Amino acid sequence: MQTVPLEEALQGLQDRQKENDMIVNSGLEMFTTLFGWMFYDFIWEILVKTGIVLIPFIMIIITTMIESRQSGDSGSTALGMIRTLEIRLLLAFFVVLFAAQPIVTLTVNEVTYTPRAIRGLPTQTEHPHDNNTTYGSISFKNYPESVKVPLLWYATLNTITGINRSVMEAVPPIKDFRTYINQMRLVSINDDYVRQETNQFYTDCFVPARSKYYDDEPGSTAVTERLEEYGREDPEWIGSRIYSEVPGYYDKLRAETPVKGFPYNATRDKEWEADDPGRPEFGRPNCREWWNTLREKLVEQDKEAGLWTNFINYDWDEGQRKDNLVKNILSRDPPKIVKRGPYYAYLNGAGEDGDRSLLQDVRDIVGWLAIFGEAATHETFLSVFLKIEDELQALVLMGIFALLPFLVLFMGFKIESMLYGVILLVSVKILSLLWFLAWWVDNNLLLAMYPETGMMATSLAGSADLAALDLRALLSTLTGSLHIILPLIFFMIASYAGVNMSGISDMVSSTAQRWKQASENMNRNAINTTVEGYKWNQRRKQNNERKEENREQRGNERSQMRSEWRAELRKHREEIRKELNQR
Repeated sequence: MQTVPLEEALQGLQDRQKENDMIVNSGLEMFTTLFGWMFYDFIWEILVKTGIVLIPFIMIIITTMIESRQSGDSGSTALGMIRTLEIRLLLAFFVVLFAAQPIVTLTVNEVTYTPRAIRGLPTQTEHPHDNNTTYGSISFKNYPESVKVPLLWYATLNTITGINRSVMEAVPPIKDFRTYINQMRLVSINDDYVRQETNQFYTDCFVPARSKYYDDEPGSTAVTERLEEYGREDPEWIGSRIYSEVPGYYDKLRAETPVKGFPYNATRDKEWEADDPGRPEFGRPNCREWWNTLREKLVEQDKEAGLWTNFINYDWDEGQRKDNLVKNILSRDPPKIVKRGPYYAYLNGAGEDGDRSLLQDVRDIVGWLAIFGEAATHETFLSVFLKIEDELQALVLMGIFALLPFLVLFMGFKIESMLYGVILLVSVKILSLLWFLAWWVDNNLLLAMYPETGMMATSLAGSADLAALDLRALLSTLTGSLHIILPLIFFMIASYAGVNMSGISDMVSSTAQRWKQASENMNRNAINTTVEGYKWNQRRKQNNERKEENREQRGNERSQMRSEWRAELRKHREEIRKELNQR
């Protein structure tokens, strides 16, 4: 599988959004999502039918009236109170419409889950009706076929989930080595007969072959090639390619006693005549054919052998994969010498050459116990956390979905409730991406330190070597802490955003207060302007009246003067006429 370009990942996200699919992060989350929104619908319906949703609106009206009465005289604040009340009620209705009232229908077929890309494993989209779990059939039965979701929460979930999936698909895929190691650590020999047969093979074949190898110190081309290909430690385990493939070792050695599963062969088992009545049912195979059969029996001890042998280094052939699986099984359940013959004393002598001498065990045990305790603690935490993180997230989200009505209700249908709800949902949903990044880093570090996955399996899964245990503790501590540190970093960012939004809320409240004050000032100015205009009109009217009176007075005076002048003129004319008549 190759890396998906970011453009293709985003295009896939857009296609999913066009189909109105809600993508979830686990099989359990498909059902917790449906049940969580079902609980939300029930709770919201109860709040509506009981009239509890009206309480915030009543509180808005009461607080607005109180604030308005406290701000100044009633004549100048009435209009400001009305405008403030309009704004607050409109914002509350906006919150109810987009963040409280369920309006988007989410059907069961629109909830999908696609496992993240893991190299070597196929992916398949699952639906609640069709999934590879017991959810929906045994547990979480009777899930709703459709639920209603508020528009804001639906858009938030789709957006953040789409971002998560786009990043996950754009990141180069890698095999899940951590799960592989944890699985390999649990493998051991469960069949007592297979364990007994392994011990017999160890005693009859491996011990003589190993002794011959170190006695002869062969330097042939065949031995050198296998040491270069399979490593210098190849002669140290019972499935050594040198012993099983190079002539002179397993092909020349045979079981000391008859082995079940290998019928008597007259050509091979010449210790008994074919017609001998005391001849055993089974014969003594040579170690090469015995090992080929025993290896298959050991592989079958792992129920997931088919999966994990295909999972180990994809450049190896099937034989190499099986060898590494068997190495891990034997490191967890090492073979023991069968207590017979001279080899038992030889291999367990203090200070003598052998696979594990008594003195070597004594020297290692103190340091091994100390490091093992530390490694076990960190690996147990990491193993458990990796198994429950998706389920934990799904259950937390279900609780958040169910309780969202109380968030918007208790905050009085304020805009801040929408912002806090978005931060809460994003903070929980983003955990999938953060845990994915921690998982991806973990597996890349494992691959970087152990380029050969077979070495990784034997060193980290079951080895009791002190260096391997120390490295296991180091890796588990480092990568396990990422699953905690990355969410903590994001929560710090989210909390900082929440504080800033609180400041924004204060700023909005302050702005609203200033708007209210400005509105009151405008009302006061309008009233003052109206009064001044009235007074001005009155003064102008009075002036006009005075001007009219003055005009009338002057007209009367002119008329009187004109009358007096005319009277004087007539009088003068009369006097002149009388003088003329006298003459």
